[in-house]
Amino acid sequence: MKQLLLSVVAGIAVAAWGNNLFPEDTDFETGTQNFRYYRSTEPIRTVSGDAASGNSSLEIDSAVSWAHGRWGYAIRKDTDYTVSFSARRVSGGDTIAFALIGVLDWKQVGFTQFRLTDEWRRYRCRIRTDRAGTVLYPAFLPQEEIVFRIDAIQLEEGSEATPYRHSEAFSIFPSVNGAGSVVHTPEIPRLAVNAFNAGVPPEAQPFTLRVGVPGTEIRRECSFRLEKGKTAVMEFELAEAAEPGYYPAEVEVLDNAGRTVKSSAAPFVVTAPFPPPSREGFFGMQDSSLPQSVLPRIGVSYLRSGFTVWKAMEPREGEFREYAFQPPPELFWHPTIQSEFTPGRVPAWGCKPGSTQADPAKAALFMEQLFRQLRGKTEYLDFINEPDLELRNMPDGAEYYGELLKTAAPIARKYGIRLLAGVSGNRSDFTEKVLTEAHGSIDILGPHPYCSPRSIAADGRYCAPPEQGEFAGSMRYHSELARKYGKEFLIGELGYSLEESIPFHAPEAHRHAAWLARMFLIARSYPECRRLVWFTGLDRWEGGPFLYGIWRTENGIRPLPAVAACAQAAHEIDRADAAELLLDGDIKLLRLRRGNHTSYAVWDSGGKPEKTALRELPAGAAPRSIYGTAVRPDEAAITEAPLYLSENAAGTVLAALLRAIDSRPPLTVRAWLRERNHLKLEVKNRSFSDWKGTVAIPGVLQTTILAVPRQS
Repeated sequence: MKQLLLSVVAGIAVAAWGNNLFPEDTDFETGTQNFRYYRSTEPIRTVSGDAASGNSSLEIDSAVSWAHGRWGYAIRKDTDYTVSFSARRVSGGDTIAFALIGVLDWKQVGFTQFRLTDEWRRYRCRIRTDRAGTVLYPAFLPQEEIVFRIDAIQLEEGSEATPYRHSEAFSIFPSVNGAGSVVHTPEIPRLAVNAFNAGVPPEAQPFTLRVGVPGTEIRRECSFRLEKGKTAVMEFELAEAAEPGYYPAEVEVLDNAGRTVKSSAAPFVVTAPFPPPSREGFFGMQDSSLPQSVLPRIGVSYLRSGFTVWKAMEPREGEFREYAFQPPPELFWHPTIQSEFTPGRVPAWGCKPGSTQADPAKAALFMEQLFRQLRGKTEYLDFINEPDLELRNMPDGAEYYGELLKTAAPIARKYGIRLLAGVSGNRSDFTEKVLTEAHGSIDILGPHPYCSPRSIAADGRYCAPPEQGEFAGSMRYHSELARKYGKEFLIGELGYSLEESIPFHAPEAHRHAAWLARMFLIARSYPECRRLVWFTGLDRWEGGPFLYGIWRTENGIRPLPAVAACAQAAHEIDRADAAELLLDGDIKLLRLRRGNHTSYAVWDSGGKPEKTALRELPAGAAPRSIYGTAVRPDEAAITEAPLYLSENAAGTVLAALLRAIDSRPPLTVRAWLRERNHLKLEVKNRSFSDWKGTVAIPGVLQTTILAVPRQS
């Protein structure tokens, strides 16, 4: 089934493009493009019928947040540049600021304030930096509460602004129904392609629009013409993509000579709908610029976010402001005090005499106001983010933190709030010292058990899988501490970062999804682990061009495969009554129970995982991929990506899994030179029986009898 809608919207003829150094549709004729809110509660949007150039503009509400573009440009050192844009005030105040920002260090270049009027006007600011090769991004920074619109943004060399020119001859903006491009069954995915012709002449037309999904037979194609300065919208129904899965759709526009005019990725996720967020839900997410309305669409129940700082709440000693702390709609709120009691952030009048540490008595007054205003709005509060790192340079950091916890606990409990100690995932004396001294003031232990290293790169550098690195050890260590001191246990942060140049459908992107899902499953195998929060939703850089987000701002907000993996993990484990890790060798096997229903998750955690076929699955096993896609029973296999199965008859699926795993060659052997004349052998017995045999290396090692116990 195929449907196509073509509509043409009148536009204004535009001049030739060429001098605008920002890429893509900087005139917002096709959509929001690569602009996004920072810490967004609502999706950013374009407005039609009100523009300085063309037909559309971008609206920014500073009460929601500030916005910045992902149009990066590496400006040259000690060179003049000019940014110009059109803007007008809609409501509220009249002052905005503009700057270029290096998002790796958040340093601003060319910060300039502007006073807007209710009419469209052109504004400009000069940009110059003494740093070489700095990639900078345009940002509009709130100076007061104001709703305003921007249009026709341009970056050019020189100290003067020239008339606006489009950055590219042809622009497209594909979008799929469903917030965050997450479609819930039984809705059929619909792909809409907004197109704008800035400068392709009639003799190069008609255009051909092609839509395809790699790895499937889904293809669409149509021909169209589009005058300069006009926009068109083309829509397709993709009924073949109505089943759960990850669909890395691609859109391409060609001219009449077959040359690519413009292309764009348009991946989307299809998953079953979720019940409303629940206090018993397992999944949460760190606050990010992803619209919060998207999170329940993949099974998220909790949002972890910061809020107002001490200096803002108590601008002068003893004078407190009232803040309307509002939990996010649909989600349960898990607020965190980021680093309010870190020396250097404490107000001068809130410090101990002769110290930069907070005076507990002064801090108590602040916390009294804070917890009173949070009453009934949150279940618990994360008391200082990673205090073992924030306070690591203080000789008495653990004692100081414990003192603050003891001060905060009775105030928090008076208002029905429990305190969480959100330490980093490192094994440290700090955590044990705090638990020894102040365990009575802590209700929940919430470590951040990241893997290390945790950046998945295109160059193939080593990145630790979940079963290695520091994740597995941190989980064991902190769960034991939680049991020892009788504390609830949850994960405050975890995740992997993915190099932003890696395509959506690349093997590295699918590995990113598989490893994150494995983290979830391993965490769920700890009965003490009540909840899991991962970091973060969208576009958070770390250590270079690596992004934590499982969505990516790339000509719109686009889901990576990890979004589909997270959604399916939530379907499988979110409200399971019990989870048990039955196998913990190179093959991991997790059994999940919910009421009378039993299911399994199985994956290969070996360094070079092989494909283990499952040829004897009983009827009703319903194998499904990491993305929820139904897998034919005769094609089911154990790989590095978790496979989910259901069990209708007691033990039948488990028996089939164990037979398949035990049918593999029993031994793996790895050899390497430790020194010039020192060879080391590692022999693993991965079968369920003990193995005994001989090993020999001709001319080096005589035949030696070797006995290796099962699964060791």
